[in-house]
Amino acid sequence: MVVKEFEIKEHYDPIADSLYIRIIDDYEYLESIDLGENVILDFDKNHVPVALEIVDASRKLNVNPFSLKRIVEVTMQIRIKEETIKLHANLSVPVHNKQLKKPVDITAVNDVDIPQIQTNFATA
Repeated sequence: MVVKEFEIKEHYDPIADSLYIRIIDDYEYLESIDLGENVILDFDKNHVPVALEIVDASRKLNVNPFSLKRIVEVTMQIRIKEETIKLHANLSVPVHNKQLKKPVDITAVNDVDIPQIQTNFATA
């Protein structure tokens, strides 16, 4: 299995309540896959995961939008196997002078034949 590591940056849109996390490097977008639970994963032309969007982010992560505008750290691992796509992410957000880790764990069916790969992402 191929393993790739990327630095990422995040952007939170409080009006849309959408959190967007993407790799810093340039890429050529290919397609988006809805993993369910208001999470969308973008792939580049080489079928490498390059971006993640969490819709209704404050509700899904159960945090104040103010905290999402001040994310401290994001780590994320995406493992694509023949039959599944697994996302594991931890977002560290400030809440009442503390840093809380907010996990996001989703397993979806790989019904679009994305090749097997593991990617690791971390904020720069």
